[in-house]
Amino acid sequence: MQGRAVRHTGTGHFHLFCPTEAKDTYIRFLSDGLPLESRLLDSSDLESWYRHMRASAGILNKQQAAEALSSTFLAKRVVSNPSYYGTSSGPDETLSRIVDSLEQREKKKV
Repeated sequence: MQGRAVRHTGTGHFHLFCPTEAKDTYIRFLSDGLPLESRLLDSSDLESWYRHMRASAGILNKQQAAEALSSTFLAKRVVSNPSYYGTSSGPDETLSRIVDSLEQREKKKV
Protein backbone atom coordinates (compact mmCIF):
# COMPACT_ATOMS: atom_id res chain seq x y z
CA MET A 1 0.00 0.00 0.00
CA GLN A 2 2.94 2.34 0.35
CA GLY A 3 3.19 2.76 -3.42
CA ARG A 4 -0.38 4.02 -3.59
CA ALA A 5 -0.10 6.21 -0.49
CA VAL A 6 3.08 8.08 -1.36
CA ARG A 7 3.26 9.67 -4.78
CA HIS A 8 6.67 10.43 -6.20
CA THR A 9 5.47 13.41 -8.20
CA GLY A 10 3.44 15.12 -5.53
CA THR A 11 2.71 15.18 -1.87
CA GLY A 12 1.08 12.37 0.00
CA HIS A 13 0.61 10.95 3.45
CA PHE A 14 1.57 7.59 4.77
CA HIS A 15 0.23 6.39 8.11
CA LEU A 16 1.90 3.51 9.88
CA PHE A 17 -0.16 1.97 12.66
CA CYS A 18 1.90 -0.40 14.77
CA PRO A 19 3.19 -0.85 18.32
CA THR A 20 5.68 1.85 19.33
CA GLU A 21 8.50 -0.64 19.87
CA ALA A 22 8.08 -2.00 16.32
CA LYS A 23 8.00 1.40 14.60
CA ASP A 24 11.74 1.63 13.84
CA THR A 25 11.77 -1.88 12.38
CA TYR A 26 8.85 -1.19 10.04
CA ILE A 27 10.26 2.16 8.95
CA ARG A 28 13.60 0.50 8.14
CA PHE A 29 11.87 -2.16 6.00
CA LEU A 30 9.77 0.47 4.23
CA SER A 31 12.83 2.61 3.53
CA ASP A 32 15.42 -0.05 2.72
CA GLY A 33 13.30 -2.97 1.57
CA LEU A 34 13.30 -6.51 2.83
CA PRO A 35 16.63 -8.28 2.31
CA LEU A 36 15.96 -11.55 0.54
CA GLU A 37 18.63 -14.04 -0.38
CA SER A 38 18.48 -15.79 -3.71
CA ARG A 39 18.06 -19.55 -3.91
CA LEU A 40 18.99 -19.27 -7.56
CA LEU A 41 22.36 -20.93 -7.03
CA ASP A 42 20.68 -24.05 -5.64
CA SER A 43 18.05 -24.33 -8.36
CA SER A 44 18.20 -25.64 -11.90
CA ASP A 45 16.86 -22.33 -13.24
CA LEU A 46 20.29 -20.72 -13.39
CA GLU A 47 21.70 -23.76 -15.21
CA SER A 48 18.82 -23.68 -17.70
CA TRP A 49 19.35 -19.97 -18.33
CA TYR A 50 23.09 -20.49 -18.81
CA ARG A 51 22.58 -23.43 -21.15
CA HIS A 52 20.07 -21.42 -23.21
CA MET A 53 22.36 -18.39 -23.43
CA ARG A 54 25.30 -20.56 -24.52
CA ALA A 55 23.21 -22.34 -27.16
CA SER A 56 21.79 -19.11 -28.59
CA ALA A 57 25.27 -17.53 -28.72
CA GLY A 58 24.19 -14.84 -26.28
CA ILE A 59 27.17 -15.83 -24.15
CA LEU A 60 30.34 -16.90 -25.90
CA ASN A 61 32.82 -17.09 -23.00
CA LYS A 62 33.13 -16.91 -19.22
CA GLN A 63 33.77 -13.17 -19.25
CA GLN A 64 30.50 -12.48 -21.04
CA ALA A 65 28.68 -14.77 -18.62
CA ALA A 66 30.08 -12.88 -15.62
CA GLU A 67 29.11 -9.57 -17.24
CA ALA A 68 25.57 -10.84 -17.85
CA LEU A 69 25.25 -11.89 -14.21
CA SER A 70 26.63 -8.56 -12.98
CA SER A 71 23.35 -6.79 -13.75
CA THR A 72 21.13 -9.25 -11.87
CA PHE A 73 19.58 -9.26 -8.42
CA LEU A 74 21.99 -12.07 -7.54
CA ALA A 75 24.97 -9.74 -8.08
CA LYS A 76 23.38 -7.06 -5.87
CA ARG A 77 22.87 -9.58 -3.07
CA VAL A 78 26.46 -10.83 -3.39
CA VAL A 79 27.63 -7.28 -2.73
CA SER A 80 25.18 -6.73 0.14
CA ASN A 81 25.71 -10.06 1.90
CA PRO A 82 28.97 -11.72 0.86
CA SER A 83 29.06 -14.09 3.84
CA TYR A 84 25.82 -15.76 2.73
CA TYR A 85 27.42 -16.57 -0.61
CA GLY A 86 30.63 -17.78 1.00
CA THR A 87 32.95 -15.12 -0.28
CA SER A 88 35.24 -12.50 1.10
CA SER A 89 36.37 -11.33 -2.33
CA GLY A 90 34.73 -8.74 -4.53
CA PRO A 91 31.59 -9.30 -6.58
CA ASP A 92 33.48 -9.79 -9.86
CA GLU A 93 35.51 -12.63 -8.44
CA THR A 94 32.42 -14.20 -6.89
CA LEU A 95 30.50 -14.02 -10.17
CA SER A 96 33.46 -15.61 -11.93
CA ARG A 97 33.36 -18.42 -9.39
CA ILE A 98 29.64 -18.90 -10.05
CA VAL A 99 30.28 -19.05 -13.80
CA ASP A 100 33.06 -21.61 -13.23
CA SER A 101 30.59 -23.70 -11.24
CA LEU A 102 28.07 -23.48 -14.07
CA GLU A 103 30.73 -24.55 -16.57
CA GLN A 104 31.59 -27.57 -14.42
CA ARG A 105 27.94 -28.56 -14.17
CA GLU A 106 27.60 -28.31 -17.94
CA LYS A 107 30.63 -30.55 -18.47
CA LYS A 108 29.21 -33.17 -16.10
CA LYS A 109 25.95 -33.30 -18.07
CA VAL A 110 27.72 -33.82 -21.42
